[in-house]
Amino acid sequence: MITSYIISMCLSNCFFENMIMYSSLNIGKKLRQARKLSNLSMAQVANELHISSRMYAYIETESSSVTLERLIDICNIFECTLSQLLELDEI
Repeated sequence: MITSYIISMCLSNCFFENMIMYSSLNIGKKLRQARKLSNLSMAQVANELHISSRMYAYIETESSSVTLERLIDICNIFECTLSQLLELDEI
């Protein structure tokens, strides 16, 4: 819980009502890169998150916002930290 609070404070300029805004972080592209590096399909990630493949596709294509908690869950699937994810270079 404290970790989520600290991360949300660090992202405060992009954080609104517990939703990360994509425009400045390019989260979707970084998620796609991390997923490919993890050799996982969108369906596999969605299954681990207990959401539909379509919903995960919306997250990765930046058509939908993602909560900080969900983003941390995704990082756990990719076995990386949120900091590592945000530092990924775009392909």
